[in-house]
Amino acid sequence: GTSYVLLSMTVSFNVLIDFIFANNGATGAANGISFSGVHSYAMRCVVHHVRGHGVNCPPSGVGVVLFECEAYACNQSNSAAIGGFNLGNGTTLSRCISHDNTGSNGVGFRLDPGNLGLCQLINCVADSNGNDGIRGTSAAIGYWNIVNCDFYNNVANGINLSATSGTLIVMIENCNFVKNGGSGFNGSGAAVKMGQIVNCGFGAGTQVNTSGQTNGISGITVSGSVTYADNLTPWQDPANGDFRITLPAAQAAGRGAFTQTAASYTGTIGYPDIGAAPAQGGSGGGAPLVGGKLVS
Repeated sequence: GTSYVLLSMTVSFNVLIDFIFANNGATGAANGISFSGVHSYAMRCVVHHVRGHGVNCPPSGVGVVLFECEAYACNQSNSAAIGGFNLGNGTTLSRCISHDNTGSNGVGFRLDPGNLGLCQLINCVADSNGNDGIRGTSAAIGYWNIVNCDFYNNVANGINLSATSGTLIVMIENCNFVKNGGSGFNGSGAAVKMGQIVNCGFGAGTQVNTSGQTNGISGITVSGSVTYADNLTPWQDPANGDFRITLPAAQAAGRGAFTQTAASYTGTIGYPDIGAAPAQGGSGGGAPLVGGKLVS
């Protein structure tokens, strides 16, 4: 029947852990989860096969944090610029993945910070979506912080600002843009844009971004870019969702600089990988991965 929001969090300071939300109707474009209250938190939650956004964090829902969440097969209505996650002011996503939102309008993440808002994606993945990996909205006026993220095999752009019309600061660092059908980064829309694209990796050969690495970047500085060898990706098996970084050209190739001018300091520099899932080094590491699940 008509779709409905499976869970609407209208009050503040909620915590959701290990929930799965799916199948919210046959018509309409209702979202799966909606966080309209402030300062909520979700961990290891999954949303799939819903008519609208998988997870909706509108600008009124300030300070929502999503950790290790997944959205796929969202936007079953194929409505414009709807997909896995809609991020409002103050939303932070860490190790979240949005994939296979396959309708021609399906985006991985839509960023809508509202007036002078902030959206952050850290160690996130957008792959194989029917439109953009990230899409900005016309209301996007504020700051995007995108660090160590992967944009792979999206039908349109990895990141797309063409719908935005306000002033936008974008800081994009240590991210991969590989095999997207448009540009890796398309900044042709924002009326005023500034920021940096620093030490990001780009595909070549069969893994090239069809419309080029970047487009419309006036006001944005691009530096330290890495172009991978033809036909290679930096990951273990991205077609099957394994984004562990295995290509040497992406390992320790990210930016890890610190500014330290005090005379008593000898200096600090880090050597991060480019991408969301750093390579395992030495004999350390976290819990093993079995069948796509962490086990202790």
